[in-house]
Amino acid sequence: TFDLEYVGTSTNLQECHIWEIGAVHLSSNATFSVTIRPNITPYPPPFSKDFIQLTPELLDARSACDFNTAWNKLTHWIQSITMANTTIIMIAHNAFKADKPMMEIDTKRHNICMPYNWYFFDSLVYCRKMIPKLDSYTLGDIYMRMFNEEIPNKHQALPDAIALHNILLNLRANISGPIYPSY
Repeated sequence: TFDLEYVGTSTNLQECHIWEIGAVHLSSNATFSVTIRPNITPYPPPFSKDFIQLTPELLDARSACDFNTAWNKLTHWIQSITMANTTIIMIAHNAFKADKPMMEIDTKRHNICMPYNWYFFDSLVYCRKMIPKLDSYTLGDIYMRMFNEEIPNKHQALPDAIALHNILLNLRANISGPIYPSY
């Protein structure tokens, strides 16, 4: 599972910039987290009061790096926990409308080609099938329903990726549904 945090206008992903990537390997529970210093100034306000206001001080405290360094760290981590030439399934909540296109936009912006063996799976679509008739399918609401508590440090990449990981494990079903390749 993975999650991105980004700044910009949520209605226009072309104007957004990823500032954090968090991931959890579904079978080994290995985790990954990196903070990115977006190449924009000033940092726009958060999407809502639920999100962190990005500041230079916050990025310094988290030892933020540039996007290319972060990307290299992510791909190295993925290679370290998977076998060579394996198909990689990147699972995110609302992946098809947010995380997948945002990753495509930011990699293109930095002249990076995403690996062609990466496929994307949307847990939002899956949860709607597996847990019918919920009033809300936000990650936080599903987590609250299953675990009767808020996601600790929600709207941060690694905590949200861990929450999704725990939701999928809690469903205890074979994960199935559509996957789409990069681009």
